[in-house]
Amino acid sequence: MGFSLSESEWADGSRDIEQIIVLYAGLAAEQKYDPNADESESTDDNEKAAPLLKRTSETETSLRQRAKDLINKNWQSIQAIVEKLLIYKTLECDELTIIIDARDEGFDPDDKFNELHNRRQEVNHENYQNCDR
Repeated sequence: MGFSLSESEWADGSRDIEQIIVLYAGLAAEQKYDPNADESESTDDNEKAAPLLKRTSETETSLRQRAKDLINKNWQSIQAIVEKLLIYKTLECDELTIIIDARDEGFDPDDKFNELHNRRQEVNHENYQNCDR
């Protein structure tokens, strides 16, 4: 259920640490949401991380901690995104950006998200009215 790059996209080694953190962040988020989350669900991510870990000077423990820290730091944004996904099922990139930026800037993400949707509806309505029928 997580995001990961294909091997060809990270095989050059330039993003190994970042990729490992992404792989570990899935379990970190699951455990933040449910402390009893089943660690066996992350077996695939762990298998993908193992060869990358061998190419770094970082320890598994330190990278797992960095993943947890990243999840903790961004938990409110993650929750706001989850709430919208439960409603809309998918989100566009600009919608994700609105949610994250609003949270980071101290605004209510719902207000900013609704503003974006209202603007889209206005544009769609104007486009519909301007169509040749």
